[in-house]
Amino acid sequence: HQRIKYKNLSNVEIEFKTNRLTNEKLTLDSVLFERVISNLIENSISAPCNKEIRKITVATGVADQEIVFQITDNGEGI
Repeated sequence: HQRIKYKNLSNVEIEFKTNRLTNEKLTLDSVLFERVISNLIENSISAPCNKEIRKITVATGVADQEIVFQITDNGEGI
């Protein structure tokens, strides 16, 4: 979905690094979850960045028996 939504942004590269997190089924509201991830991506896109190409990475992982979603970019930070 996000690849289609942001495909016309010529100066933005979005990479998705998703791994199988667990064998257990997660229960969550997919609409709300998508909204959270979309908002974080949109914040990365609209934040100040002095780079020619804005790079955004959305990654998943497991740490201390918790599922971690991480969104990073190459912007200036806060």
